[in-house]
Parts: sequence; C-alpha cells; structure tokens
Amino acid sequence: MPVFAPPNELGFQASIEAFNGRWQQKLWARFWDPDLTALQERSAGYVGASRRRAVARIEPAPPRSSFPIDRVIDLAAPPSAPTADPGDAESSAKRNARRMAFAPPVRRPIS
Repeated sequence: MPVFAPPNELGFQASIEAFNGRWQQKLWARFWDPDLTALQERSAGYVGASRRRAVARIEPAPPRSSFPIDRVIDLAAPPSAPTADPGDAESSAKRNARRMAFAPPVRRPIS
C-alpha cells in the first residue's frame, strides 16, 4: 500500500513506493528470516535481481546531470520560481480544459 504517493500516480516517489510494495510482496510476505543478517542477505539478492532486470531500461537512458556541490541553498528564504507570462498560463489552462472536456452521458428512458 503506497504511503507517500497516490495509487496509479507516475513519478519518482511512485516508483519507489511500487518497488517497496513489490519487495514486501516477494520477500517480506513470503519468507521468515530468523535474524537481521539473513533478511539483509535475502534483500540484497532481491535488489540485485531487480536491478539486473531493469538494466535494459537504465542503460539506454540519457545520463543524468550531477547536482552542483558548490550551490548554497538558503533554507530560510521563501520558495521562488521563474515567473511566467500570464497570457501563456491562461492559454495553457484553456488548452488543458479543452483536452479534458467530455460530453455528459446521454440518459435514455428505460422501456
């Protein structure tokens, strides 16, 4: 059961939650390990197998840029974001509304 991501949600946190759910299904619910060391060994085997299965998707992916180490973040400052042109936001909202628009179901009398 996902804790931090709603069901059917896409994104990084959702993929972590999905992995945790699979880990619980395939490992935690199926096996009882007498101590922490045995559980860690079994978990390492599962994680390794999962990574080997994911290699086909991971290897052709574009490289990630590294996080700048020299960047200083002021955690006391309020969040800021680049400002967008309000006209762009309005037209974007209209496009999204058109995309999501649908016809209501037709109610027919029961004969």
